Amino acid sequence: NGCDPIQIISAEKLVETETGPAENAKIARTIEGKAGIGEYLLDESVWECIWTELIVKKKGLKTFVDREGVTERNYWFSEEMLEEMLLELNRLIDKYSSNESPDFWFAQQTAQDLVALFTEHRALVQDELDEVRTPQGRRKLSAEDFLGPRERDERKKSRQMQELDRIFREMGQEARNRALDDMESENNKDYSKFFNDLDNKMLQQRRDRHKKAVFEEAHMRESRLQK
Repeated sequence: NGCDPIQIISAEKLVETETGPAENAKIARTIEGKAGIGEYLLDESVWECIWTELIVKKKGLKTFVDREGVTERNYWFSEEMLEEMLLELNRLIDKYSSNESPDFWFAQQTAQDLVALFTEHRALVQDELDEVRTPQGRRKLSAEDFLGPRERDERKKSRQMQELDRIFREMGQEARNRALDDMESENNKDYSKFFNDLDNKMLQQRRDRHKKAVFEEAHMRESRLQK
């Protein structure tokens, strides 16, 4: 039957003050009693204290909320990308809300937890989409945002039209026609070979790193056996 998940953990809920202790307890109860792990688990009376020390007082290793530089608030998504997110979220919610044969998903607690998380996230995505669609909204997209192919194409055409208008005003119709021909030639270029070559190169790099890691791990095991 493959590998079935036994628990759903939300990283976001784990670091929130209101939900963190309960999410932390879910992790502990999942490993409680498991051979090779459960015997190292501390008593339930200290679980919340440990969570507070690690997450609130930050005495442990850094988590994703401690990273410096780019944050989720520094960039936005375009309308088309948010629409695709909503389509996928709706698909997943429909799937795991189903309680029909052969999967009977919603009878499982893991599926119920997934649906709850997806539903919360869908509301956030919908709010962002509404803000992007509103002309007076605070989310003004820039070239550094995640625009999607349709939005990028529309912006490129807008820039090209502005440039053609400038050339016409400053240099006349003939210069504008030449510039238009150059733009159309550039737009029709086929970059598929470049990206295919790039994909193949990155794939080979991943394979090389994997081989290196496997070799180093085997070497370390052999060294420990010899000792």
